Amino acid sequence: MDTATRRNRLAPISMVLPAIAVAAFVHLPGLLNTRPLDDDETYLASMGKMLRAGDVLYRDVIDRKPPLVIWAYQFLVPQSWDMRPIRVVTTLLIALNGVVLYSIAKRLGLSHNGARTAGALAIIGSALAGFSDAQAANFEVWGLPAASASVLCALIATNFQASFARFSGIFASGALAGVATNCKQPYVFTLIVIALIFPRGHRVLRSTIATAGLLTVTGLVAILSGWARYWKWVWFENGDYINIGGATLATLAVRQCLVFMLVQWPLSTTVLASLRTTTAKIHHPTPEQLVARRIGFLWFAAAMLGVASGLRFFGHYFQQCVPPLALLAATALDAQHQRARRRTAIAAGFAPLLWTLAWVPGFAGLDAAPPALARGVAEQTAPNDRVLIWGRLPDAAAQARRTPTGRFVHQAYLTGSWASVDGVADPAETAPYAQRWNQYLAGLVQAPPAIIVDASPIVEGWQRYSIDRLPLQRLIDVCYRPIEDIDKLHAYKRTGSSCAAAVSRRGDS
Repeated sequence: MDTATRRNRLAPISMVLPAIAVAAFVHLPGLLNTRPLDDDETYLASMGKMLRAGDVLYRDVIDRKPPLVIWAYQFLVPQSWDMRPIRVVTTLLIALNGVVLYSIAKRLGLSHNGARTAGALAIIGSALAGFSDAQAANFEVWGLPAASASVLCALIATNFQASFARFSGIFASGALAGVATNCKQPYVFTLIVIALIFPRGHRVLRSTIATAGLLTVTGLVAILSGWARYWKWVWFENGDYINIGGATLATLAVRQCLVFMLVQWPLSTTVLASLRTTTAKIHHPTPEQLVARRIGFLWFAAAMLGVASGLRFFGHYFQQCVPPLALLAATALDAQHQRARRRTAIAAGFAPLLWTLAWVPGFAGLDAAPPALARGVAEQTAPNDRVLIWGRLPDAAAQARRTPTGRFVHQAYLTGSWASVDGVADPAETAPYAQRWNQYLAGLVQAPPAIIVDASPIVEGWQRYSIDRLPLQRLIDVCYRPIEDIDKLHAYKRTGSSCAAAVSRRGDS
């Protein structure tokens, strides 16, 4: 092996420490913040704490998300609810994604500087968003390096001469896409990119092998998390969530896409400038640059399909779009578009502005629970007690340093009151919520909370879901007694009586 070949193979390793340094710098506001930064982080931490307490995922703790990220929270969130360890891990994953982007760019023929630019932009771009979308350890961040690595494996596999090595690489590409998909379902669209990388004459067979890799990983995850429960909750029990009006969906899509392109100004303006100069025939791309651009646009389109499939267009959904956008921007800069370089230099000033705003108190998007509520819950319970704060206020238990209970930590499963969707008027008598209420009450009987607080009066849109209008009142009638209000909210403490009658009485209504 000659010196040049050895240097090329070791180049990604030399990128590791710089990538970690850049990732740590742009995510420093999150790394220094101990509390959850958005509802998703709080729900994840709550589910992780419940699993550590002995609950079983998709049986005692139910969510529509795949299990890999939930399992990570189970092992990484300490008893104190300090979120810094989990963010250290996601920062390392973002750095790893930058190194993988460097390798992809080199594989596509970009120069060493162009490849370094791709990796750097992928890392910096992950922090170009609203505070919580950029700094929180959300689902999309966990899948970034696996999705990028699946694209890299597909590129490498196309150059293998031996059939076994080539097919193994293709299978590994699909398996990595499966890992990403089991962090967040929309990463399944990475298979589209993988398929279109392959030569046209071999596309069907190789795409089938990649799909087999994805299904193998997904099958293993399903077995580990309970086969039937996994398929039901992760892939099929989504009807009420996707029930969103067309006008609302269109408004969300347009607004959030514009916001994404705005906050990704250094990357998006570079790509747009390169397209204009190419159209005007100011620059003639090389064959390698054309291939890199083609793959970048295919990847970006697949990522946007993933964003659209979530039907809510939250800011953190767009994290999966950052790697292809970084590749496109780096390809433009590597081609030395004068206009692109000038615009990028000007637009880069936007990044420090967002980073500076991240330090402003109150810039986080989390609607924090009132401190008096958390203090009252902590005073009325012991450290190992389970608590139930009714009303979509997940951080109340986190502030009180108590483990929540109830199979549906995200209580919108019981009311249909998802983001951008009004809940149903009578969830106790409406499918599928009536069945879920049966499951919920049965779970509370098995793991009854020491205290129940009705926080619905202070949560926007939840005033009509007060406890006295819901089946939860049956549980209180059987085995709880009223205590002094906590922060002007009705509170109930367990009496020690058996709660089983609450389930048997459920069918009386």
